Amino acid sequence: IRLLFLATTPPLSWSVFDVRPADEPVLDNSSLRVSETQLENEYYRVTINEGGDVASIVDRTANDRELLASPARLVFTHEKPQNWPAWNMDWADREKPPIDAVAGTPKVRIIERGPVRVALEVERRARDSIIRQHIRLATGDPGRRLEFATEIDWQSTECALKASIPLTVSNSKATYNWGLGTIERDNNEPKK
Repeated sequence: IRLLFLATTPPLSWSVFDVRPADEPVLDNSSLRVSETQLENEYYRVTINEGGDVASIVDRTANDRELLASPARLVFTHEKPQNWPAWNMDWADREKPPIDAVAGTPKVRIIERGPVRVALEVERRARDSIIRQHIRLATGDPGRRLEFATEIDWQSTECALKASIPLTVSNSKATYNWGLGTIERDNNEPKK
């Protein structure tokens, strides 16, 4: 049995939870909805297009504001660095436009339809690689973010896969996670 529940834990602490049978559902959240083309919670309405891309993210808490300028896509960029090709990326390659996008007919299926979270699985093939994404929305505070869990059977050569998410807003700074903490710095620069 696999269980998913909302847990509240204080920072720098631990909590114990147990599972008990109930006569009625403990949580009934009518804001969670899922179909093969849409996920929705109290914060967002996310639409998937016929190619498997996220075509729209509507912020329901901001007067139904559209957050995407165009569909969020997975794109391939040219990748043949001068030094250390196993881990290095050259800035000259980053400045070039994508060479291809993940396209074609996707396999889409609903994989979660619960009272805590809904999820779609989108599987596509491109450039000899298989890309499987789980797109998830939860309820409550975890629902303030759209989650992507991506598994890739990578068989593509001389390219990298990049998530292109053209937003209707911009910011010259980004917060990066370093495992032990975060750092805010400029984005889209040669050394960073």
